[in-house]
Amino acid sequence: MTAKFALTGLGVIRQESEIKLMSRTGKKEELLRGPLLYGVVFTVATILGFRTPIAAGSLMALCAGDGMADIIGRRYGHSHKLPWSPRKSWAGSAAYVVSSFFASMLFIQLFNRWGWGGSAQEQTWPLLAASIASAAAESLPMPDIDNILAPLCFAVCLQVVG
Repeated sequence: MTAKFALTGLGVIRQESEIKLMSRTGKKEELLRGPLLYGVVFTVATILGFRTPIAAGSLMALCAGDGMADIIGRRYGHSHKLPWSPRKSWAGSAAYVVSSFFASMLFIQLFNRWGWGGSAQEQTWPLLAASIASAAAESLPMPDIDNILAPLCFAVCLQVVG
């Protein structure tokens, strides 16, 4: 899928329905930013950290955190924007923290059941810290790289405090 996003964004493959589905503006070049970087993060996390809590948590920050931040921010964040990033809101950032924290806790519990890592209880505070740090990184006014910056920040924070 990552290669397909690249080829579609470059115009090598013509997929108008996917462009409409995966872009906000309807321009094929947009697939070379958010969606392509999303796929790159998934690929790198899988290659470097398959079955590790750090990779799983980072992907949950990207999937659940970033996804819910967008949904909640658009719905409830109109009046309380972040002073350093007017396209982002306090509601979206709070949704990011809560969603990435609970999704990563769920995956840590699953990994523990499968024998791939420690208990979620041991990771509660490190996962919360990583979720907050990742939300802070996602809130920065750098829209083209937040799909790399936020999960990377989650991974580094979890490595340091976990």
